[in-house]
Amino acid sequence: MKINHIILLVFLVIISCSSENSEGKIDPLNRLTINSITPSRAKIGDTIKISGIRLDLIKKLILSNDKLLVHPNYQPYTVYDQSFITQTEDEITMVIPWFNHEKMIIRVDNVADDNVDGTTLEYDLYGMIPITHNFGSIKQIKVLDQKTSFLLNDGTMFKSKDGFYSWESVSADNNIGYFFIINEMKWFKIIYEGNSNSNIYYTQDGGSSYSLENSISLPNSSEFIRKIQYTSKDKGYFVTNRNQMYIIENDSVRNIYEIFPDLENNQFMDVGITDFNIINENLLFILPNDGFAPLIRIENQNITFSDFSVNLVPQFFNDTGCCVFNRDLYRSIDRGNSWIKIKSFESYPQSINFIDNQLGFITVNKNGSPPYIYQTIDGGVTWKKYYTFTKYATSYHSGHINDFSLTNGLFGEGRSLFKYIKK
Repeated sequence: MKINHIILLVFLVIISCSSENSEGKIDPLNRLTINSITPSRAKIGDTIKISGIRLDLIKKLILSNDKLLVHPNYQPYTVYDQSFITQTEDEITMVIPWFNHEKMIIRVDNVADDNVDGTTLEYDLYGMIPITHNFGSIKQIKVLDQKTSFLLNDGTMFKSKDGFYSWESVSADNNIGYFFIINEMKWFKIIYEGNSNSNIYYTQDGGSSYSLENSISLPNSSEFIRKIQYTSKDKGYFVTNRNQMYIIENDSVRNIYEIFPDLENNQFMDVGITDFNIINENLLFILPNDGFAPLIRIENQNITFSDFSVNLVPQFFNDTGCCVFNRDLYRSIDRGNSWIKIKSFESYPQSINFIDNQLGFITVNKNGSPPYIYQTIDGGVTWKKYYTFTKYATSYHSGHINDFSLTNGLFGEGRSLFKYIKK
């Protein structure tokens, strides 16, 4: 009898030891378990490795997030039932599929044995993420921080406070032509009243109330404000659909030629002004409405011209910036005092943005096909193709709308929004 007890004890010890996993934890049922995913974060299209126990039982995964927007074109979850790249008992490799949120909840579903428990865990994405595509026509985007952004869509102004996933209207008007955001509570909005009349309204309580700042009657029929920027509460610049540029200062509105008469006499200015960018109260760049005119730089009342033609107004982060002529990209490290040609693209760049002094993006059209994005990580010295707008970018146009904060940004393509998250 004692010998039998000793044999039984040895048998139980052997069984217990064989049930320990690699971390020394005893799992007598040997249940399906996901222990880890590597790398710790990934982009859509990257390959990840799932490590665990009895992963060979998995038939499909449910990828979901309860904050995903429900839209007729996609479900609030993704069923990953395609073939895994590799699948063994303790490891699965798979490609991150198209997904509409930065936080992906991975849940095991439809395992081979109904008695085996599934498992759930959360995985973070970065890079370009398609977040919604149910807008009509996106005209303007302003990103304040990683949670807050404003958007102008079909004349209505929207605000997001949850990382750009949900949007609510912040103005009762549906005929807003442009806005200029100072901060989350203060901004200007432009209302086109018809004929050549536009009103500029200002709020300092997040849109709860507005005061009329300026009523502007422009000289040409059906002329309206197309873009406006302010250097202070009482001073701003705007261009119209007739390629005229004006300066607002307190209650006075003057054509820019009244402030800088040398511009009007210049041979390049008889075509008007199509765009501009204010770097600070003392530095302004102006883009004439001509594909073969130079870039105009005005600093402390001094006017200079680039020695090359420009058709995309420069964008800067601190002293570093880029501008474009046709397919050629020029870079400056001294706020536009000098420029160096650094690259020629195979098609036409449409927008430039810098997140910091090293990281920037250029959106490039490709002959009517889905546009793609180039990225620089060295302040614009070198550029590599980063992303192509494909699925759910329901229409494409030449005016790519985007804006960034220091950690993330928004790309607007047609009726679609794509969120960028810095790694």
